[in-house]
Amino acid sequence: MGSFRLHRAFLFTLTGSLVIAAGMGLFGLAVEFRFGRLGDRALQTALSVALFSLTSFGCAIAWERDRWRVVAVIGIVCSVLSIPVYMLGIWIRWGGPYWEPIFKTMAMMATWCVLLAHMCLLTLARPKRGWRWTVRWTRVCAVLLGLGISAMIIIDPGYPTGEVCARVLGGLAILTACGTVCVPILHKLGAIPAGEELVTTPLTLTITCPRCTQSQQVTAGRSRCRSCGLKFRIEIEEAVCIKCGYALYMLTSDRCPECGTPIAPDQANGATTESGTQA
Repeated sequence: MGSFRLHRAFLFTLTGSLVIAAGMGLFGLAVEFRFGRLGDRALQTALSVALFSLTSFGCAIAWERDRWRVVAVIGIVCSVLSIPVYMLGIWIRWGGPYWEPIFKTMAMMATWCVLLAHMCLLTLARPKRGWRWTVRWTRVCAVLLGLGISAMIIIDPGYPTGEVCARVLGGLAILTACGTVCVPILHKLGAIPAGEELVTTPLTLTITCPRCTQSQQVTAGRSRCRSCGLKFRIEIEEAVCIKCGYALYMLTSDRCPECGTPIAPDQANGATTESGTQA
């Protein structure tokens, strides 16, 4: 129940922040020509809130799927802390020696928020074993790109060193972008069966409706009570290795025979079945 409430609270907060960002953007467009600097600040505020809302959402997806939770939490915290820092940088007139460290802090936080969200979203892809190197190398290129951008922000090298560094970062950005596009494509290709698709009969279960207590047979997936109309959703998921996807049905050892990953005792035999009802 606590996790469900936290999930709802996060989604409501994300929705509210995006609504605020949209309102600020519309306000900025409306007053840009009349109030000048005020409109620019409103637009910058809208873009900042939208950016960090999306990065926190990307990290939250990985946290909910139990993927790289430590990185996901760091990304969410970094995104949340970045919003007040950007508000200070946008709305307060910093002058003299104070503006440069504020600007560098804002650039660093934006870089690492995007990087952490990118890393979290990459964990959702599960390509076939022979294509998993694409995920690893995309992560390596993304981390190197983030470190290079951070170094450029802190050191601010001049010509010609800065030009060489910019070319290297451009190459890393191209490789990261290509890997980011290829990984979900390979994930989808891995889900396509290699041979002919097997035709099986629909799984039928006998359940008792929790509302009208009528016993009836329903099929897996979405169905409805024949008496009172209560909606059912029955999902059946076979237990597989979390690393390589090897099926664990009737497995007697405590390790995956494909990759050697330790198997939890409750996953070793049989499938995991989840069922739910919705009014």
